[in-house]
Amino acid sequence: MKDAALLLGISARQFKGFAAERKEGAAHAIQNAFHSVTVSDCSGWFRSCGYVL
Repeated sequence: MKDAALLLGISARQFKGFAAERKEGAAHAIQNAFHSVTVSDCSGWFRSCGYVL
C-alpha cells in the first residue's frame, strides 16, 4: 500500500483513508485516489526518477 500511495503522490495515511471494506467501495476509493493526482504530482515523480521533463 505504501508503494501505491507513493506512486500516487499522496501519503499512506491519505491512501488508507480511501480504503473500503467492499470491492465496490475499494474501486471507488481507487478512482478517487487517481482523481486526486495532479500534473505537478506526476511531473515530480518522474523528476525524482531522474527524467528530465
